[in-house]
Amino acid sequence: MKGQKAKFDVPSKYGTLHDGINIPMLDELTVCVNIHKTTQIRKWIAFTYYISQSEDKQELGIGGEDDKLIIWLSGIKYWTGITVQPNEWHIVCLTWSKSSSQVFVYLNGTSIFNLKISLGKVKPNGNLVLGQYQQQQQGSDIEFDKTWAFLGDLYYFRLWNFVVKSSELSMSKCTDGNVVNWQTDHWTFTTIQSKPKGCQVECNLGKTILKEL
Repeated sequence: MKGQKAKFDVPSKYGTLHDGINIPMLDELTVCVNIHKTTQIRKWIAFTYYISQSEDKQELGIGGEDDKLIIWLSGIKYWTGITVQPNEWHIVCLTWSKSSSQVFVYLNGTSIFNLKISLGKVKPNGNLVLGQYQQQQQGSDIEFDKTWAFLGDLYYFRLWNFVVKSSELSMSKCTDGNVVNWQTDHWTFTTIQSKPKGCQVECNLGKTILKEL
């Protein structure tokens, strides 16, 4: 899917991992996603990784409120205070290591937020969803919280089971993750379209026109 973006033009759209693509238990990680918000909404979500019976607590996630970037890690929500401007492409990366207790957030290759906090391992076999905030009440199925959504484009989601060094992040814009990649056999989307669009991003043999998914 390199050279193809996931287009979210209505709040109900989302992307999920194919059956058989599972997230292992993680004691360190790096996750990156390219974000292009095209519509101002108060509570937006790029992705959530959710463990069943966790109510509305996300095991891992990236989103925002009032354009301020938010991350979730091990069920805890952190405000970065950093603005993610609409109508521009941004690469957002999150790294975390249990052994060092260090969390770093990068925006377009620059460190914009960090903290040191003791957390348990990221739990395995959850639900990874692009463009939706997940929740589950006791005795019910997992559902989407309709107060959160995403309107715009997402591209090149990647997940590693190790910390990518800060010096390598800007050089790794097109490097595949070793847990989840941006490829057809990893993802299912609510709609698939192939109409070319004029937006250009990297990671498809240079800068090429994207296709909508």
